[in-house]
Amino acid sequence: MAHATTLTEPAIKKMKAAPEGGRIDKPDKLAPGLFLRINAKGGKAWMCHFRCAGRQGKIALGHWPAMGVAEAREAAREVREQARAGIHPKASRDSAQQAEAATATNTLRAVSEAYVTALEKGQLTGGRRAAVTPATVRERGSLLARRVYPALGDRPLDQITQPEVATLLAQIDRDGGPVDRTLQTLRLVFKFATSRGMFAGQPPTTGLTPRQAPEKKSRALTDAELRAMWRAADEWGFPYGHAVKLLMLTGQRRDEIGDALWRDVDLDRALLVVPESRAKNRAGDHEVLLSAPALAVLEDAREIGRALRDKTGCVFPNTDQTGPIAGWSKAGTKMLRDARGVLAGLTEGDRALWHSHAAQGPEARTRKAALLDRIEAVPGWRIHDLRHTFVTRLRAGEENDAGETTSAVPLDVVQATVNHRLSAGITEVYDHSDVQRRYRLRKREAMDWWAARLMEIVGAEG
Repeated sequence: MAHATTLTEPAIKKMKAAPEGGRIDKPDKLAPGLFLRINAKGGKAWMCHFRCAGRQGKIALGHWPAMGVAEAREAAREVREQARAGIHPKASRDSAQQAEAATATNTLRAVSEAYVTALEKGQLTGGRRAAVTPATVRERGSLLARRVYPALGDRPLDQITQPEVATLLAQIDRDGGPVDRTLQTLRLVFKFATSRGMFAGQPPTTGLTPRQAPEKKSRALTDAELRAMWRAADEWGFPYGHAVKLLMLTGQRRDEIGDALWRDVDLDRALLVVPESRAKNRAGDHEVLLSAPALAVLEDAREIGRALRDKTGCVFPNTDQTGPIAGWSKAGTKMLRDARGVLAGLTEGDRALWHSHAAQGPEARTRKAALLDRIEAVPGWRIHDLRHTFVTRLRAGEENDAGETTSAVPLDVVQATVNHRLSAGITEVYDHSDVQRRYRLRKREAMDWWAARLMEIVGAEG
């Protein structure tokens, strides 16, 4: 090895490459053990000699110029101090690298993504002791990406504190966001991490309580509201309008209809099958018996899809023809507002102004604000309330002049029709027969009865 010199940045820059197949070591005079190794291609790397437990060794510190002279001298000093203390520098560095790698794979983002992946694979169960639906998986993944990752995504799980989580929830609350669902999802992530050995101890969500008072939002629609909803669906047309009509006629869950594929529809048998993979209760394939009005909606949807040359195979494709309709939060809200506009007495001119993007002047904005006040004065409802209405009407059945129920669809038939687990005592535990076959005719009777009643209410032809 050459004589030690005081290495400087300008001097190192001028140093030539080593001869072919060789190398040159340049010791530093100011840092014992530190030297610069130059290879035949001109590459320069910092190295350091040390003695630990009576044995000599050397360790690479980094490359020049990424690691400058001053940084290399400090690194060499730390290496020799570790060696004098009996700590082998290579073992120390390996431990640090392992800790760094563990931290990188144990961030809230990494663990949450593993959690979502486990949900997608059906490895975790929900409140019904069954795998959660794809819609729930998408919702939780989206919530984490939008609300949690920007603030805490890159933090190691064991370094996140309760005040940090509380601060995040407070910000979501101020923004009017889903604070309680965020808290619930974070609890599930930490529970998952604990079950996989990724986290130990008390989660930072401990002691934090929901802050949004529970509200009973669900209800059944009146005849007038059903008429307004049907009219709004008529005006919206394909695909959302057709999907809403089918929801009104069948009482099924939104995504079980919205995500339907033509391969699951048998128009000749008047049957739509929700496969077990998309059914919320995961109790097997679910048969939706189709009434004549429901068949008419589907046949019209098929003709429109053919005219659009849709290749997705979806009954209700999105505008890009990349999959099923997905913008329910926006489109559904607008359609519900249009239905409330019908009840508010908006004229065709009012509705034209309301939907106009060109009318943006001061007078137009004032008139739109007045229309919005009239709409908001009408009690609202949700798309899911169409399902509540379906069940309520089946159970209410026919009435006499005194308002007393003279006939109604039995509870177990209603449950089978809307694909709820049967709650008939020992049936759920001991009955292993084919529920779809057993209830098929009675479900069709219920569907036909409600379709006729709904067509009578909305003034449409069955």
